[in-house]
Amino acid sequence: MAKKYSKKSLRAVYLTLFFIILTFILFTLSSLSGLRFFIPHYFSIAGGPFNEKNYLVLFQNNNELRPTGGFISAYGILKFRNGLFAGLEVNDVFGDIADH
Repeated sequence: MAKKYSKKSLRAVYLTLFFIILTFILFTLSSLSGLRFFIPHYFSIAGGPFNEKNYLVLFQNNNELRPTGGFISAYGILKFRNGLFAGLEVNDVFGDIADH
């Protein structure tokens, strides 16, 4: 049997949900404010629909200094497809032990 709620109690529930959602939206917007300089350049970095972009990411060890900043101990390929993050594949520069 369905329980009937009064209009006053439903209004209180709706107001509570509204304020929870509003708080979440405001918190999210304030957290993302640091990205306001990045957002206009997003599509030039990630590409648009039907587009794929790949970037080489080098991981350097600053404890083993080299002229470029540090020993390159690993590398990764950052992939974007259709303007969305598709993955990061990280590899060791030495490869597998079986390769040596």
